[in-house]
Amino acid sequence: PIKKGWGEGGADVFACAHTCRPVLQRFSSGLVANNGAAGLGNFRNDPRGLVTRVACADVASALGAPLYSADVGRARVEAVPLAFDLNEALAAFDGVWPSGSAAAVSYRERLMNGDDGWSPGAADCGGVSCPHLHALVERQTTLMPRIVEELEAHGEKRSHWAWWCFPTDMCGNSEPLPKTKLSSPAAAAELLARGPVADWRKALELICELSEAKGRLVLPAADHGRV
Repeated sequence: PIKKGWGEGGADVFACAHTCRPVLQRFSSGLVANNGAAGLGNFRNDPRGLVTRVACADVASALGAPLYSADVGRARVEAVPLAFDLNEALAAFDGVWPSGSAAAVSYRERLMNGDDGWSPGAADCGGVSCPHLHALVERQTTLMPRIVEELEAHGEKRSHWAWWCFPTDMCGNSEPLPKTKLSSPAAAAELLARGPVADWRKALELICELSEAKGRLVLPAADHGRV
């Protein structure tokens, strides 16, 4: 449907808005830019809203530095953070949606602290056009902190996450959809640029430290080939 719409409309950029997660996604036909929400936090530990700016690439922005961007021809599409008075916003929110209401349960935590499971690196899919890479960035962003917690709590791997901690150029046979892999050196470089490198490094270092301390690899035999 997206490709058909581009073909019929002759558009290079489709900018839209929603109250869920933002994304800047490159397709062969052009870019889709979704800002998530202007009045809610979109990323972990960041209560700022997000707006999409579309302008000529050589025109300076008065909105400040973007969190990420992509160029289409002479146009530049940017995701720009939008700061606001959080205390005033919370007071207005609480005046309409009391504690325990459906909206308070769904959105108040996000209003205060942003989306704990999302990051600018996961949202920025405007570079290498590879759905496997984009899925990998999203998986790592969401799950790597949990992987670290699991290793710290149990001293070994207990759940299923080797595909995302040890990515290769092959999708996992039993990996849940969407499948992930690194299809090219460019994709690998982009993963390092956009992924949660600090959390990923911590997980890998924990695996090495625990394996050395126990005198054995703290991963099941099924994962040894991937490692």
